[in-house]
Amino acid sequence: MYAMVFMACLGVLYFMNKVIKTGSPDTAWTSSASQEEESGGGGGKGAPDETEGYIPAATGSQAEEKEEIVREKGYKGWGKEFPGIWSPPEDTMEPYVPPKVILATDLHYQSASGWDGGKAFQLFVERGDGKVVQYLPELLEAFIDEVIEERPSALVLSGDITMNGEKMNHEELAARLKRVMDAGIQVLVIPGNHDINNTHAAVYFGEEKEQTPSVTPGEFYDIYREYGYDQALSRMRAP
Repeated sequence: MYAMVFMACLGVLYFMNKVIKTGSPDTAWTSSASQEEESGGGGGKGAPDETEGYIPAATGSQAEEKEEIVREKGYKGWGKEFPGIWSPPEDTMEPYVPPKVILATDLHYQSASGWDGGKAFQLFVERGDGKVVQYLPELLEAFIDEVIEERPSALVLSGDITMNGEKMNHEELAARLKRVMDAGIQVLVIPGNHDINNTHAAVYFGEEKEQTPSVTPGEFYDIYREYGYDQALSRMRAP
């Protein structure tokens, strides 16, 4: 039994010795040199002759340096070999900027030419649910100044844009909104239930209010056609 263990140990030592000799570069080079000396090659100097086809193995640092040079030449070489023909693409896309919209509703615009400050107008203001009717033209102008300063993509007026659909109020409002359009800002107008065919359209002079013309759907379109209607892809016809 001891003899078998002893023989196994010898076998392991012999195997390890062969592996070490085979994997050693110095040993491999020495063996090659010895063979060339025995065969008379290399001029008997004991060193490999590069002219005989011997290529020394590159070390780790040399391999990395060679790989880096090849990679650099492969990318930057385009500019050297083809100047002015090709260059790496540049990212010219601008970042997405969402549109900015200003929405105003229930302006209930009242022209100053539709009242004289008399009893009828005072009664109208008292019953006007807190509307500051006498200051509406000034408030509209201040609002337009703010819109132009903000530079939105569009200004949307979403219904009840006049007091009670008075034609004179529509015409004056459209004329004032032209200043927004002239500043390069699209105005989009949507009528409300106060704005078309309103039988309560009135002016306020003296003791009693008087009825004044409202607008039909066709007249509303004629007044505001440049404020979204002519630019629309489709439009529902009025009944």
